[in-house]
Amino acid sequence: MSPKKSRASKPVVLVVLASGLTALLAIPAVSAAAETPSGSSTLVTDGVSATTTITTDWSSGYCADVAISTTSSLAKTWSTVLPSGISVGSIWNAKQSTGASGSIIAQGASWNPTVKAGVPTSFGYCANRTTTVVPSPVPTSAPTEAPPTPSPTIPAPTPTATAPVTGTPGKTLVAPYVDMGLWPTANLINMSAATGVKAFTAAFVVQEAGKACSPAWGGYSAYTVGGAEDFIDVIGGFQRQGGRVIASFGGASGSELANNCTSETSLLAAYKKVIDRYSMDRIDFDIEGADIANAGSNQRRAKVVAQLQKDYAALGKNVEVSLTVPVMPDGLDNNGLRTVKEFAAAGVNLSSVNVMAMDYGSQYTDMGTHAITAAQGTASQLKTIPTYSNLSNSALLALVGLTPMIGQNDVASEILTIADSTKVAKFVKDNGIGMLGWWEMTRDTPCTSSSQGLYLCTKVNEPQWAFAKAFLAALDGKVVPNPKPTATPTATPSATPTASTPTGTSALGVTVSVSSDWGTGRTIDLVITNTGLTRLSAWSVSMPWTGTAIEMWNAKGTLASGRLTAANTDWNGQLAPGASVTVGFNDAGTLTLPTSCTSSVGPCVIKIGVAKS
Repeated sequence: MSPKKSRASKPVVLVVLASGLTALLAIPAVSAAAETPSGSSTLVTDGVSATTTITTDWSSGYCADVAISTTSSLAKTWSTVLPSGISVGSIWNAKQSTGASGSIIAQGASWNPTVKAGVPTSFGYCANRTTTVVPSPVPTSAPTEAPPTPSPTIPAPTPTATAPVTGTPGKTLVAPYVDMGLWPTANLINMSAATGVKAFTAAFVVQEAGKACSPAWGGYSAYTVGGAEDFIDVIGGFQRQGGRVIASFGGASGSELANNCTSETSLLAAYKKVIDRYSMDRIDFDIEGADIANAGSNQRRAKVVAQLQKDYAALGKNVEVSLTVPVMPDGLDNNGLRTVKEFAAAGVNLSSVNVMAMDYGSQYTDMGTHAITAAQGTASQLKTIPTYSNLSNSALLALVGLTPMIGQNDVASEILTIADSTKVAKFVKDNGIGMLGWWEMTRDTPCTSSSQGLYLCTKVNEPQWAFAKAFLAALDGKVVPNPKPTATPTATPSATPTASTPTGTSALGVTVSVSSDWGTGRTIDLVITNTGLTRLSAWSVSMPWTGTAIEMWNAKGTLASGRLTAANTDWNGQLAPGASVTVGFNDAGTLTLPTSCTSSVGPCVIKIGVAKS
């Protein structure tokens, strides 16, 4: 999930600045209907081309997509001069600056500063027309960057009279995303127990760093699929309890396998490796950012996925496939629609076209309504694809998936509230939307400080799991009231009560194991797990210890009076229910493993792990 996007219509031309070259001419901001060139119109400067498509046009402004590409095998830094006579209200996948004589410049963001052959990119913007403009030359001096100029808010496009697509109630797969690359690793069993969610979309499998056809979670070599730390215990444990896990390939970071794994045979083997390793019956492809503008990679991906489904079908196994793409409040952008068409043309049997209902731009704030109109717009667009043209409205909506971002989005003014979540889930239920997800389960908790990253919390004042419970309650026809703490009943004790916290509220478990032993010393691992039901912001454990316990890492360690204490560091105090952190230290002397422990948060249970050679 990432910054985005826009929608498709009429092409116009922008000036391209590549590797510091200056622009030769400017294209005025005009009505697409009156002066925009017809067909595909592209300007090439220093081997870099830019094609702009006006996606939405209203009398005083418009939104546009801009595709940037080159045939050069060398990476080229790019920038473009936007049309004069406009005031930009929002821009995505690019940085805006002001050049000489007030010209508006868009250049690559931190994640897409360059293009090269086979690795294009795209960006989009919305703007108000401010004047009637006569074409004028762009100054020949190189543009000088300055902070973006404030712009007036752009009015939303006037809706057409077309009736929105509606459906009928049906069965919905609820499968929110879980970021498997976060530390500590999410505990799917505990998440399910706390929320009632029975399926998760595990994100993201991408190319292992430096190995084109090797799948790895988050791209980390340590999390290579098939390796010792590939979450097989986490995923398998949840599956054995009846849960369903869907692997999602792609995402905003890393490189989806099809980008650099150019051998179709090797790419097919890489996808199958993930399915077979985790015994999965459904996979997802989250195609966004620069990847969604790369038609070559997507066509290879689609061809291989179609073959994958055929291969498993021959073995009597049905593998469902969902395609997750960016969206605007009125539907898919041109790259997203093209991507769906390529999957359909290749013969992929899609179970869901899942839209990322988030990060539209600062002028869009009604996140519940926008998610609904995005789904309706997408269903209407699917009708234009031959594969789906004969489907009823209900069948089209059953093919759509909806994934909003809970709480604050990457665009800070976009906030999905609990009321929005209820509204979206009710629409999903009433119209038979095929899949409902959200980004992302770990985030479903309030922030502990204003500086806490958006990837860890919602930045809204709602208790942990409030969004998951709201979605599920609305699907069941219920509305979750704002949770309010209830007073703990007080009973007259028959004996003096202890001061410990009740089991299941806040508690820690510690697994002690010897990870290596060289005769005169050893390395000890402590796996500390939040076994309670509340998120911890700090923790410590203490236990008897007969050795020397020196050089502790991942915790602040002290050894005094025969007791060893390990307390969180500045970076690992946050511990969600079911999450773990591994602490290690070197040790010498007599080894007597402890049988009891205490913790700073409540009860502590210790167990001895299996010694490693």
